[in-house]
Amino acid sequence: MMSLKRHPLLTACAAASLKGFTVDLFVQYNINERKTLQEIDKRRLAFFSSFGLVYVGATQFYLFTKLFPAIASSITASRTALKLFPAFASSKVKARTGQTIIMTGLDSFVHIPFVYLPIYYSVREIFYKYKLDDEAPPPPP
Repeated sequence: MMSLKRHPLLTACAAASLKGFTVDLFVQYNINERKTLQEIDKRRLAFFSSFGLVYVGATQFYLFTKLFPAIASSITASRTALKLFPAFASSKVKARTGQTIIMTGLDSFVHIPFVYLPIYYSVREIFYKYKLDDEAPPPPP
């Protein structure tokens, strides 16, 4: 068995895809009361599995392990931030708390409303609007 610590991106992608699949299957079976395999919406299962794999697994792995920490550490290390929040300059724990607050703010007020939700609804629309055997949509005029 491969080490999960040696392959964090692969682990994140697999876990997010599996989570999307199992949670949607659970919801369809228990809440939507689709009790047979023929009643299960397979396109919906494919959507949540693939969205989990590509966006929740891979893209958010990069955001939360590389991009957000780099932005947060550069903000907390800046002179302006140290002047505005001198308490964060006194210890490593307080600086880490400041970085966590900044990353949470980036996620809540920038990433979710301006990146995640538009991508989620756009991909969902593509999944449901076009059948797998349809031709590509015509180009816009």
